[in-house]
Amino acid sequence: MMPRSAFYRALGRSFLHHPQRIASTASAASFTDNITSRIRSLSTDQSHDKEDINHNEDTVTPPSIKNPFSVKQFSFQDPLNLASLLTKEETAIQSAAHNFCQSELQPQILLANRHEDTLGHEQMRRMGEMGMLGSTIPERYGGGEMSYVNYGLIATEVERVDSSYRSAMSVQSSLVM
Repeated sequence: MMPRSAFYRALGRSFLHHPQRIASTASAASFTDNITSRIRSLSTDQSHDKEDINHNEDTVTPPSIKNPFSVKQFSFQDPLNLASLLTKEETAIQSAAHNFCQSELQPQILLANRHEDTLGHEQMRRMGEMGMLGSTIPERYGGGEMSYVNYGLIATEVERVDSSYRSAMSVQSSLVM
């Protein structure tokens, strides 16, 4: 281990061999002024489009990166902007599932929760009539032959109402049928 005096002598030598360090450390104010002027000269020397960089006296904003998937305003209902990636058929299926779940299942689950009732068989029959059960199973076996994206959209809308309905729908669609 190096003694302290040797360390300070080595430190002093490094400053002696680099006179610009001595000049820049002589005054903290002159050092910060030097750095600030260097940054400003770099930002004004480079030629950029006026649209990409905002030259302001106090702040310099970096160029904006254009993202094709960016949204102008964040939506808490669709945080990943999934709606923009859906086809018209998928949007129609999601809308139909949403309307059914809100009009048929939501009132029933509210009553079931108030009266501590169990999952009704009538609601499962209605889900089957709507084509929500077995939606990915081929038509020759009695299913809806929909894509897994459609199944996911239906499951999302059912889950929005209650997870017990979604669980029952998943079990009925994948294990029972």
